[in-house]
Amino acid sequence: MKNFNLILFCVLFLSCNNRNEPIVSESISIERVGLFFSREHGKRLITNNCQGLEIDNQRLRDNVDGNCHSYLFEEEEYFNVIDCDGKSYFVSKKTGEIFINEKHKWGSKLPNNYLGKYYYDRVRESYFFVEETEVNKENVYKYGGNI
Repeated sequence: MKNFNLILFCVLFLSCNNRNEPIVSESISIERVGLFFSREHGKRLITNNCQGLEIDNQRLRDNVDGNCHSYLFEEEEYFNVIDCDGKSYFVSKKTGEIFINEKHKWGSKLPNNYLGKYYYDRVRESYFFVEETEVNKENVYKYGGNI
C-alpha cells in the first residue's frame, strides 16, 4: 500500500509542470500591488501553474478609486483579460504567457464568451473573481482610453 501511495504521488507530482499543463481560468488572478507613499494601489495580472508557481505577470492600470475592474473572456487558444482602461491582454492556454493585444482599441466590440470579472474588495484588500454571464460595455471601458 505504501508503494502504491508513493507511485501515485510521483505520477501526480510529475504530471504537473508549467511546460505541458494547459492553463484554465483558475490559473489567472489579479494581485494588489502597493504604490510607494500612496493610499492607492496598483494591480498585476498573474498566471500560475497547478503547483501555484508563477508563470508570467503583467502590470495593469493602477486602481485609483477601487472600482477599476478587469474582465475575463475565453477564446479558443487564449483567455482575454480586458482592464478598465480598455487595454487587452492575451493569456496563452498552452503556456500561460501574457501578451498585450496591440490590436484592441478603446470602445472595441467585446469578445463573445464572457466568464466574469475581477473586483477589489476593500475590506479584505484583495482581488476576487466573480462569475457572470453578461457584461456592460460601458463598465469595461470606464477609465481613459488606449487610442
